Amino acid sequence: MHTVCRNFPSNATSRATLSFQGAVVTTHPDVFNYPGCVMSATDFEATTATVFPNPFTNSLQIESNTKFKTMELYDVLGKQIFNQNFENQLNTSNLAQGIYLLRLITEDGEVVVKKVVKE
Repeated sequence: MHTVCRNFPSNATSRATLSFQGAVVTTHPDVFNYPGCVMSATDFEATTATVFPNPFTNSLQIESNTKFKTMELYDVLGKQIFNQNFENQLNTSNLAQGIYLLRLITEDGEVVVKKVVKE
């Protein structure tokens, strides 16, 4: 779901909570009734990436139509394994077997998280 608000009153002090797929969004209580707000699921393109093979052994390949700036890899305990400039191919031969979270971050700060498994 995507909300676009144009010319929203800057003096609005009342707020409500909107939740979508577990994410809480704070917005004006009249977001559904305000003529400058448009709710849509088709007005934007989601940032996506394909990571393969998964499970992987010695390398990971990343394909996307989005240009990513940085990438981070975390183990399941939340320990950061690396934080580096984005690359389409990663040598993962030095990683231990297990489950990892790969965070891909765009120039605009959008984040895509992929769960990957090392065999």
